Amino acid sequence: MTRSLQSTFLLLLALTLAPPADSAPSRASSRMRALSGRIQVQVRADAQPVLLDSLTAAAVRLGYELVGRDDKNLRLRLGIPAELGEVESFGWDYQGTESKQLAFEIIAVSKRPDLLAVVGAITLVQDPGAADEQRADLGKMDPYRGELKALLEGVRTLFSP
Repeated sequence: MTRSLQSTFLLLLALTLAPPADSAPSRASSRMRALSGRIQVQVRADAQPVLLDSLTAAAVRLGYELVGRDDKNLRLRLGIPAELGEVESFGWDYQGTESKQLAFEIIAVSKRPDLLAVVGAITLVQDPGAADEQRADLGKMDPYRGELKALLEGVRTLFSP
């Protein structure tokens, strides 16, 4: 082999074996793992570049707005103002700062490099970002669980393994 062919071969081998720079975290954040109402679906790993955009687009169609996006850790948060009845069902006083928030994280599936998991949760948040912020998990309550499940099922359908 010629020297240039050898160096090209070694470069291609290194690129093939190196993990991607934007590889998914191995597990969800502790905040996400603490939510008992979270839902997880598996999708193809090659869909990673468009997953956050697809989730955002689906949630925006339901009236949610982007609250935060972390492309490095593959996390997404979207919110919509909460209604009076939703807030009062938790015994909270309605202040007008409350919102329903969707949170999504993309993580690697152990021993399956061809798959990723999308973990989603829905919460009710009072005074987001404040020192006295209150948060309640809505993931096990209908109709909120159905809303979250429909979003995740849509993503699974689009990017099914």
